Amino acid sequence: MRHFVSVFAGVGAAFSMAGCGGSTGAETDQGSASATSTAASSGEGGTVSSSTKTSTSSSTSDGDGRSEASSTSRSSGAFATSQETDRYIFEYSWPAAAGSIPALDAMLTARMEKERDQLQRYAAEAARDAKADDIPFFQHSSYTEWEVAANTPRFLSLFTGVSTYAGGAHPNLHYDAILWDKQAGKALAAGELFKSRSAFENRVSGPMCDALDAQREERRGMKVERGSGGMFEDCPALEDVVITFASSGGTAFDRINFLFAPYVAGPYAEGTFEVTLPMTAALLDMVKPQYREAFAVRR
Repeated sequence: MRHFVSVFAGVGAAFSMAGCGGSTGAETDQGSASATSTAASSGEGGTVSSSTKTSTSSSTSDGDGRSEASSTSRSSGAFATSQETDRYIFEYSWPAAAGSIPALDAMLTARMEKERDQLQRYAAEAARDAKADDIPFFQHSSYTEWEVAANTPRFLSLFTGVSTYAGGAHPNLHYDAILWDKQAGKALAAGELFKSRSAFENRVSGPMCDALDAQREERRGMKVERGSGGMFEDCPALEDVVITFASSGGTAFDRINFLFAPYVAGPYAEGTFEVTLPMTAALLDMVKPQYREAFAVRR
């Protein structure tokens, strides 16, 4: 994931127990291209599988020299789009595992459109303000690349590192995550899988904070002093951490990942942090009965 500071770069899917900026005037079309191909094959038992690949690209410019270029592609559910104008760059994508689930594909499409509209609006406002104040305008940007953390028969765990820039010393980075229940056909918050959210938090906070401190001390070259009152010395609250799940064999979750964006556990210069804890018998006992088969103790 090329846009991020560290291993990874949340919005609505943290442990909250859930993861027009163009030009004006008449535009002249300078070029566009599109291609679509479809293939289908019959496997054993008469099952038919199909793959559709669609891609489009275009570029435009107006009389003032402003330009826009965009491209969109979809292949077997995987989706990617890119749009660049003088005011902003917008890139958004998700994998085939997500795009092949219609309801999840629709949810991601809605999120993408909301984020793109927001970027366009903010960039347009910033451009107007910069012109009015006679100061330089810096092109805005937003990059979101959803990836699979784990894909099991019951759940699809997704995560992304979102990189945005609106002027300033550096881009802003945050995590987001989606936990999709295939059986229920909806997204769930990580905490919904456990009998008691507070008990789960009490169980994982200790080892999570210890592992985080070990990483922070290695990067800083000094001991972390929790309770000292120093900036970025205490362990972040779990509600500020984005949670995803991982699976060794693809059948059940056996690890829990905790993702810390810049400024959550340390200054921007320290980058991002990731802590992974194994699924233990004690944690498994905290899982609600209806989700128990979706988890396994880490061997």
